[in-house]
Amino acid sequence: MSLAEFSERADEWFRRRPCFWWALTVMAAIAVSWAWRVPLPAWGLCLLIGMVVLRFSRITGVLLAFASAGGTAAALRMTPPLEAHLRENAPITLSGVIRRDRLPEHGRRVILEAAWRRTPTGWTEQAGRFGLTVPEEVPLEARPGDVVEVSGLLRVPPPATYPGGPSQRLEWLRRGVPFLIRVRPRGYVLVGRLPPSGVAAFFGRCRTAVLAANRRTLSPTAAHIANDFLIGDEDPPDPGLARRIDSAFRDSGTIHLLVVSGTQVSLVLALFLLAGQRLHRFRFLCWGVGGLALVAYFFLTDGSAPVSRAAVMGSVFLIGRALQREADLENCLGLAALILLIPDPLGLFDIGFQLSFLAVWSLVRLSPALERSLLAVLPPGGASPHGKVWTVFRRPLAVAFTGCVAAHLGVLPVLEHHFHQASWFSILANLPMIAISGILMAASIAHLIGALCGLPLLAPAVELLSGSLHAIAALFSQPPLGTAGVFPPPPWLWPLAFLGIALPSWLKQGTRAPLLATSTLAGMLFLSERVPAPSPDAPTVRALDVGQGDALLLQGADGSNVLVDAGPGVFGPHPVVRALRALRVKRLDAVVVSHPHADHIGGLTQVLAHFPVGAVLHDVAGAGPEAWWPVRDAALRRGVPLVDVAAGDQLQFGASTVSFLGPLGRTDVDDLNERSLVALWHQGGARVLLTGDAPATEESELLRWGSNLRADVLKVAHHGSRESTESSWLRAVSPKVALISCGRYNRYDHPAPELLERLQAARIPIARTDERGMITLAIKQGRVHVSGYLQPPPVR
Repeated sequence: MSLAEFSERADEWFRRRPCFWWALTVMAAIAVSWAWRVPLPAWGLCLLIGMVVLRFSRITGVLLAFASAGGTAAALRMTPPLEAHLRENAPITLSGVIRRDRLPEHGRRVILEAAWRRTPTGWTEQAGRFGLTVPEEVPLEARPGDVVEVSGLLRVPPPATYPGGPSQRLEWLRRGVPFLIRVRPRGYVLVGRLPPSGVAAFFGRCRTAVLAANRRTLSPTAAHIANDFLIGDEDPPDPGLARRIDSAFRDSGTIHLLVVSGTQVSLVLALFLLAGQRLHRFRFLCWGVGGLALVAYFFLTDGSAPVSRAAVMGSVFLIGRALQREADLENCLGLAALILLIPDPLGLFDIGFQLSFLAVWSLVRLSPALERSLLAVLPPGGASPHGKVWTVFRRPLAVAFTGCVAAHLGVLPVLEHHFHQASWFSILANLPMIAISGILMAASIAHLIGALCGLPLLAPAVELLSGSLHAIAALFSQPPLGTAGVFPPPPWLWPLAFLGIALPSWLKQGTRAPLLATSTLAGMLFLSERVPAPSPDAPTVRALDVGQGDALLLQGADGSNVLVDAGPGVFGPHPVVRALRALRVKRLDAVVVSHPHADHIGGLTQVLAHFPVGAVLHDVAGAGPEAWWPVRDAALRRGVPLVDVAAGDQLQFGASTVSFLGPLGRTDVDDLNERSLVALWHQGGARVLLTGDAPATEESELLRWGSNLRADVLKVAHHGSRESTESSWLRAVSPKVALISCGRYNRYDHPAPELLERLQAARIPIARTDERGMITLAIKQGRVHVSGYLQPPPVR
């Protein structure tokens, strides 16, 4: 292909799909507005420049106008209300209604649609949404429609505090929540309950009837798969069975077939399009009914981002067919994105929206080019019986395979970025499962109609199809076929991935060039998943932000990695696992357990499950407390040695050495804090003293080590408790930096004011994870260079 032909193909793509390019421009503007906090005047200037440029270049002017619209909408959503009483740590009492919404985290978090605010003189109007974070000691049984009165302290949702971590601020802002309220004890009072609206009540009853009909006529496994596949099953009667089924689909990389997404909308749309083609005289009726079905399905499934995108795109496509206009699928995709993003710009950061958009675009753009090139290199059929069979199935197999490859390559960077997981074998799993899911959709709808009428004649067919899906998912969820932990893609790979999806369609068809371009993209993605980060140029300590807990990564300049504690356990992906993946750490030479309290070892089971670990170093006597048992069992299952260490032991890891200094006192004490392992990590001239939760009594016993306690960095004991880190201890250690690991707004008020006063009196700089997120300390030539993941707080 000549350069002129290639340029002509690319130019044609740009000119024929204006909506697609407008949508990409809006997306880029929203991303820039969020990443750099671009103020509103800057987007007004962008619009002004676009109006000036419009006289010389219509395309550039229009793109600048759309960029201004997207950036302005995002900036407005990110701007909190300018009201004097809405500030950090301010007390507030509100009255309003609990709303149903998908929340950033599972747990005791709900959304309040406020209507009134209490003032010293009475109640005044206060519109807006507020997130409620409810401590464990506050009884909570919130239901949508509850009218409540809440009181507490205002909080600003924090951004991501460590690499690869979620941004709570973004997740709450996406739901229109600029402020959180930490509810006080006895600060949540139920006043009454609002009846649901007519539309919500109708579709709620329909949803309940669908779930009940499948549960009544199908086995528990088939019922969960059918319900999840059709409308989503958020409250299954057997949560354990649901978790096992969902885990099989997730670990096989086929979870998109189980959850409600654009796949189901596409299947519904395909049924009505096919009916319109077969019944040509009644095609407008079929397409009109199809449009109404899409709207009904949207409300029935609560309108998630993939369903919204697919429903809007399908509606645009149906309107185009009704007007006898050829609808370009990329243009429809761009128009659907514009319709969704202009009123809700932060919806761009919804994972479902990203996966749905990229999967559809990759199918539309990449799959046809791959299909034609694959058919050109596949052998043709022949006159023999086997050749005739091959002739019949040659094209369908090529279409199915290239579609799976295209969709996988389109969504893979997003999956790696958000979940740090990938499965290349899911391409093979999707081939039979997509075919089965199409039949399952039709069979489930027909079965549901029969079940609602009391004639569940198709129950055996649904059982067989759902069982087949589950069996294939279970097969491909097992190692080495299942998903594996990978590193997130580097920034430079994103534009190359975009180009790799678009490029094959610009190349000459019927040759191996598109296949070669796609193979190159796949190879780049595969390598980027597995290449670890280079070693730091100096001994480095990273205090990972795990909330109220400890997790420190010690990285030597020789590439050694030692993890000290792993923070508390959490629901879902663990912060330590996410941070280690984002830092591209491939292996841990050792994990040091300071003591078996849950805020230090709660996340260790996930670390052992996701990373090769050389050894677990501990001082846990006997069977240990209950929190230690899962760690012990996980280490034994993974074949990781459990090494008992004591004061005086020294272990070498490459050029790094870990010297254990304590505890030196009695080993039969009941308080596990008093048995905290105290260790000194050193490499070259860099020295870091690790103290766990050692109280002042243990520190005083350790003073006998004398000058051996000297360190560049002191990990302050017990998260900055007042019972640790006395002045005599600070004089003995004489650190250049004091590192405090504690949670933001923790209920223990760590770090204690008395401790901070002692550190300030000793003129020791302080680095705190509650203020700056993950803390990185690089020790170079006797100096400690401190950097935080977040900007430092203003001087108070």
